[in-house]
Amino acid sequence: MSIWVFRNDESSLYVRFKYDEQMVMKIREIPGRKWVSDKKIWLIPFTAESIQLLQTLFEGAKIHVDAVLMKECGLFNNEVHTQDHIPSYLWNESIKSSLVRALQL
Repeated sequence: MSIWVFRNDESSLYVRFKYDEQMVMKIREIPGRKWVSDKKIWLIPFTAESIQLLQTLFEGAKIHVDAVLMKECGLFNNEVHTQDHIPSYLWNESIKSSLVRALQL
């Protein structure tokens, strides 16, 4: 059982996993979560409470966290696995805007 976590924007994170009814029931316990049907991905608030609850609910699962998010956020425990890249299926306007801003600096 694996879960992938990526930053969406300043206030939310993407969470992706293969469909499993028990996992869906668990993520629904996170307040403020939202299913984004066109991207087939979950969106959760980027808060300490949401991250802690995610780790608690999915204890025992392999949680993969984007390397950039891992550096920016010290809230993930040592059991998570760092992903060195964001898969192309998660490329969106928010990521594109962040990259353009960074390159302009």
